[in-house]
Amino acid sequence: MVSQGTVLRAGDILFIRSGFVQKLQSLAKSEVQAYMSRDPAPPIMGLQAGEAMLRWLWDHEFAAVAGDMLTLEAQPFPDTHILHEWLIAGWGMPIGELFDLDRLAEECAKRQRWSFFFSSVPLKVGRDQPQFPVVRVASTNGSDVTGARRRSQSP
Repeated sequence: MVSQGTVLRAGDILFIRSGFVQKLQSLAKSEVQAYMSRDPAPPIMGLQAGEAMLRWLWDHEFAAVAGDMLTLEAQPFPDTHILHEWLIAGWGMPIGELFDLDRLAEECAKRQRWSFFFSSVPLKVGRDQPQFPVVRVASTNGSDVTGARRRSQSP
């Protein structure tokens, strides 16, 4: 059980809200560019890669894991047990990165409800620009609870 009283079940999707996207959005474009162009590359927050994290994810039988971090796992990567390799290639477990989870967290807190329906569609990358499909889910009272924003239009 997690702090909100949610019981973790096999097949759940684990969402991790770190505040990274919110902080990134508060920076000026020049600050973001300066941070991302540092050499050597700056350390990046995320899950601590390693056997212990892999065992925890495996034991809880998550269907997918996503967060609001730049990458799911902290960087620089370790020499062994890189989460991306184990989760995606080894287990076929989808991962999500740079999710905007703030609005979702607000809605969950307002309702005091931490379990919800989530659906995802694959990212379609076009020839000229990436296209980000958006799935909009409404609660039973009709309010939008996804927090999704359309980034570009599909043709």
